[in-house]
Amino acid sequence: MNSKNYTFDFIIPQGPTGPTGPTSKNIPGLSSYGGKYNYSVSTINLSSGCQEQVLLNDSLFSKNVDYKELNSIIIEQDGIYEITYNLNLSVPSKTILTATVRENGNDIISTVSTKILEAGISSVFCMNTIYMFQKGSVVDLALATDTDVEVSVANNASLLIKQLD
Repeated sequence: MNSKNYTFDFIIPQGPTGPTGPTSKNIPGLSSYGGKYNYSVSTINLSSGCQEQVLLNDSLFSKNVDYKELNSIIIEQDGIYEITYNLNLSVPSKTILTATVRENGNDIISTVSTKILEAGISSVFCMNTIYMFQKGSVVDLALATDTDVEVSVANNASLLIKQLD
């Protein structure tokens, strides 16, 4: 194989130099975020008409939220937030089950999801919405049913929040 060297005789045009970017480490981004999850299988014994909190014993990286309340996220800044939750649930007998995110113990209506679960078959609950929180709001994930039942929560229960504005 012959190796040859070539010389190019042309210039690549260059446009004007753009503005200098930010020099501060305070680059804009999410001003508040956090999440709780459970990486182990757990069981919740539900009584008809009563809500029970979902076990979320592990915490994600966070900014401007607190985790001092059990299985909850405490909002530290007023604002508009995106809420996302995921649950993988199963029951031993056919059951109507409702999952919801709560603020200070009250359902956030746009997060309520109700399904009929068949015995022994896993069902995924997932929801994403936008909601306005006030500083000090305690946010958690809860289940309710129309009958007494033992609910198995697989190892991927999670609740995430991100401040959008």
